[in-house]
Amino acid sequence: MKILVVGHFAVDIIHGKKDEVVRRNGGIFNAVSALSSLLSENDRVIPVFGVGKEEKETLAKECAAMGNVDTAGIFQLDTPTPEVHYVPGRRTAQCSIDIAPPIPYDKMKKFLNVDSVLVNMTSGQDLTVDTLDQLRLDIRPKRTPLLFDYHNLTLGINEKKERIRRPVEFWRRWVFMTDYVQLNEEELQGLAQEKLSEEQGVNHLLTLGTKAIIVTRGAKGASLFTSEHKKTLRTDVDGIAVNGNNDSIGAGDTFGAAFLVHMLKSGDLGESLKFANVVAAEKVASGEVRAPVGIDS
Repeated sequence: MKILVVGHFAVDIIHGKKDEVVRRNGGIFNAVSALSSLLSENDRVIPVFGVGKEEKETLAKECAAMGNVDTAGIFQLDTPTPEVHYVPGRRTAQCSIDIAPPIPYDKMKKFLNVDSVLVNMTSGQDLTVDTLDQLRLDIRPKRTPLLFDYHNLTLGINEKKERIRRPVEFWRRWVFMTDYVQLNEEELQGLAQEKLSEEQGVNHLLTLGTKAIIVTRGAKGASLFTSEHKKTLRTDVDGIAVNGNNDSIGAGDTFGAAFLVHMLKSGDLGESLKFANVVAAEKVASGEVRAPVGIDS
């Protein structure tokens, strides 16, 4: 199995309560490492992202060391590696510095002979909607499934470089003819300029050729919405109590990666939702990504 992963890389800078600062790989790296952990050594994860000159060699070696990650799609930026700052008590990034330019289509088009594509808008500027359109046109004849995570597409940046929630221009176009769409409750609520209820938002998205909408709810679990005979069907999984690390940064990225892996192997959307929920909870609790005992991946 081969999975193409597209999105921006960033260095996450986590500010602790006692002036402690932790730097670690973030952005699309979270999805890449999750996929690598859940797939076998014979599978391949192909990430496409840019990184600054100073970090490129080291990061490529880290990815190659995972054993099943092909680093051919990692390219050097003309700008510094982006940084994302987190502060205690904030679920989303407080500010983003040096966001990279959108990823050009020619950086990914040579890697389209894959079993699935995951596009995660980790910065919100990862690629343009025109690039996404071209990607969909090229993989559609092969019926290659695409999972699109809205993620930070629903966030803008003010003059202080702070991330702020704002409606998404062309929000319907971003998911047109996309197989699986993921977003969290807050992202769904802030998606459109007009105030839509969750039911209205989901119903709009399901009319655009999508097979399923995944709404993650953090500690409250997640929901899966599908359409059958023009009727919206909903499947819920409860949140899982976690003890330990309780670091939720990257949990949504892990959720999407786990859902995609299970879906590709089983074809069962409901079971894939359960699997992803357990894997993401374990990531929050321990910081580790691993297939849960008793649930096949």
